[in-house]
This record gives sequence, C-alpha cells and structure tokens, in this order.
Amino acid sequence: MSRKFEYIEKIKSNKTKAITISLEENLINDIEKIAEELEVSRNRIISEALEKFSEDYDKFNEPNYYLFNATQHYTNISNAHLHMLLGNKISIWGITSAFDESEMDVGDYVFIWLDDYGIIGAGEIITEPISSNYSIVGYTGDDETAFKIVEESYININYDKISLHKGQNAIDTDNTLSYEVIISIIDHLKEKYSDLNERYNAHFDRYKLFINNMVKEGSPFQLLPRKLGKELKERYLGV
Repeated sequence: MSRKFEYIEKIKSNKTKAITISLEENLINDIEKIAEELEVSRNRIISEALEKFSEDYDKFNEPNYYLFNATQHYTNISNAHLHMLLGNKISIWGITSAFDESEMDVGDYVFIWLDDYGIIGAGEIITEPISSNYSIVGYTGDDETAFKIVEESYININYDKISLHKGQNAIDTDNTLSYEVIISIIDHLKEKYSDLNERYNAHFDRYKLFINNMVKEGSPFQLLPRKLGKELKERYLGV
C-alpha cells in the first residue's frame, strides 16, 4: 500500500501541461496494452518514457569522467591493458565489487591510464558491470608469467580511440596523453578560469591531486572533474 500511496502522491504533486503528439499506430497499441496491464493511463506511460529519455539525454551531454588504471603492478595480470583495449572493456580481477563501489554508469566516459605512458585509450561505458568466473589470462607472480583461470569483473567500452600501433600490440607513444601533458592542461584550465572566482585556484590544485593519486598510489580508478574530463577528451581525441 505504501508504494501505491507514494505513486498517488507523485501524480498529485507533478505539474503537467497538455501537448499533442503523433505516434505510430503499432506503438500506440503497445502503449495501450502496457497501460492496461499496469492499470495506469496511456499518458502516464508516455510521460514516464519521455522523462527517462530526458534523463538519458542529460547523461549523454554531461557524463561523468573516470581515469582507469590498467598498469600491471596493480592488476598482476600480464599485458592487462591489451586485454582491455583489444577486448573493448575495462577489467578488474578478483575484486568483483570494485565497479559497484565506483558508481560508474552506462554513458560515463573512461580514460585508460598506463604508467610511463599516460592515457592510452578512451571511450564510453555501454554496459553495467559483468562478472565471469572463467577468464583465462596471463598472471604475473613469483618472477614468472603463467596462464591461469581467474574471476573477472568487466564493463564493456565503446572506444573512441586506443593508442596501439595498427596490427601490433605495441603502444603508439605518439598518440598517448602523457602525465606531463595532462598537468599542463590542468595549469591551462587554472589560468583560464582563475579570474572568475578565487576558489577555482584551489579546485585546479585538487585536479593535480587526482592525477597524482592515480600515478603514485596505483588506485584502480579516479572520478575526474567534468571540466578536466572534457578537456582531456578533446585533447586526446585530437592528438
């Protein structure tokens, strides 16, 4: 009963405005069928669908940006970055809850970080986290590399760009975004916006901490400020 009550309160509190829309006949039939099964009005179905579309559109325009660490010393997986870039995904092995804790979502944007190179890939998240109990990977341990089966949690990525030589597994160093370049971008943003508000200086100093945390602490991912994420995306894809 409480859920029904909340639903009624939501309807009463929402302000609506009448509009006229044209829909294909088969779509109207589907809406009528769903409305009848749920015992709600057709208008309610259409309103909820349009609200969800609006939310998705906002997400498309304003995604969250993340820096994801694919460095081997963190993953213990040999050539983990290749597994991700060539497999169109980002992966974590053995820590199945890590993605859930990150709050990464479909539509967010991810930069792939590799120590000594910087950003080597970037793309949009297109799935929720997926778990596999049967992932065969090269594992680094006891000064040697061997293949073993491990549990893998991964998210599929639609990569806009990866920094690999065509037909090879080697990093294309001419098409990465290095640590030094990223710091210079932050300094540029700080100079660009500092006149608008004194607090911006502190914000951009914090941006450097985001990058330093990634490099020095080897954390798996960092949420980036949107201004920085947008600038990195434009710069990396324009390299």
